[in-house]
Amino acid sequence: MSDTIPVPASFRFWMDDANAIALETIADQESIPGSLSWNEAREFYNAKFAYTAAKNDFYNFLLDVWDATWGGSFAKDDDLFEPQIASEYTQTDVKSPDEWLSPDTAWGENTVYRIFKLRGHPRTVFVTCAWYDVGAEAVKLRFYFIGAEAEEDSFAEQFELPDSTWQQECNPDGGVYRDTAVQPPLSPDTESLDTAGLRAAACSAVRSVRERFAGV
Repeated sequence: MSDTIPVPASFRFWMDDANAIALETIADQESIPGSLSWNEAREFYNAKFAYTAAKNDFYNFLLDVWDATWGGSFAKDDDLFEPQIASEYTQTDVKSPDEWLSPDTAWGENTVYRIFKLRGHPRTVFVTCAWYDVGAEAVKLRFYFIGAEAEEDSFAEQFELPDSTWQQECNPDGGVYRDTAVQPPLSPDTESLDTAGLRAAACSAVRSVRERFAGV
């Protein structure tokens, strides 16, 4: 896969605050206002379609980012990382498979998730993410662990940051996760995203996780 990924036009349209407010206002209406004319009705439904298209395109955009970054970091038939199938996402006891994997979650949380079991470590799973930081207007990567082993006090101390590309964050609800540091911002005029730096960061993270867990 190419390091350069197109940024969907529908998402770039939504990135304009005025457009986002207009689309979300119409999307929140369950039925058409009775005062609309025929032509206004057409515009109303087209706006609803544009909102749905932006949501689905955003979902696929983040999945493309994941594929171009995390996706190339794991070996085929990897001896440590085993991708979870949809039904196994319930084993995290955090979200249902739909809540982990759906376009609605990607849109609502600005994040797509892919979870790996760690062979030989049944108490812990490795969560990888591609996400859009609204405040920084930038696409970033994230990873963290869920499970009994990751909750042990010594775990965070033993697992060092992969490199300077990554920074450690603390979840207000508990737990530690790692994010890629500041990335170039997107704008409504940004037609493509260069993922080469993010791909290198993902490879570094996977290598560090492998060193932490392999043979332990």
